[in-house]
Amino acid sequence: MFIIFGERENVETRDTGVFFCPVCQGWQSYAYRVRRAWFTLFFIRTGLPTSDPVEYVECLSCGNTFDITALRYNPGDRSA
Repeated sequence: MFIIFGERENVETRDTGVFFCPVCQGWQSYAYRVRRAWFTLFFIRTGLPTSDPVEYVECLSCGNTFDITALRYNPGDRSA
């Protein structure tokens, strides 16, 4: 009998909006995503995570990913 186990990543989109993309140098749409890996048994995801969740912001124009602190950047704000 074979026992097939492994790991599968799951990416969940938690929010969308507009932010200033440092690569595009302009206001672009973004997706706030959370990625986590799960243990699988016979290709079925179990309730056992194998990693901590990773939160990031993805620019929907250029496809680059950034730390969630990128959402706070405002090029017109001189106090930062």
